[in-house]
Amino acid sequence: LENTHLKSSEKIKKLIVFVSIAVGICTNIGKHHHKKVKKIRIKKHGYKSNSFFRKGLDILREGFRNINQGFIKIWDEFLNKFTRWIQIQLFHYQYVTKIIG
Repeated sequence: LENTHLKSSEKIKKLIVFVSIAVGICTNIGKHHHKKVKKIRIKKHGYKSNSFFRKGLDILREGFRNINQGFIKIWDEFLNKFTRWIQIQLFHYQYVTKIIG
């Protein structure tokens, strides 16, 4: 946050929101890959070799670097699920504030 040199609290809030969304996306992709595709290797000391976030970030970076039809299909499915989730959340919170407010 210090390296951005942002002084406006609104811009800092937006930055934190986008960074949080990016972390969530990478973590969920890493978890999905761990469950459905290939388990993350566990080292001798009992910890995983990569975190879910790191695995998801690596998958996204590699996918955007070498775009193919498989990656486009998976990314499209993920974005559709994500936008549906956002729409559900917006509807839910608008409905709750109308009842309360």
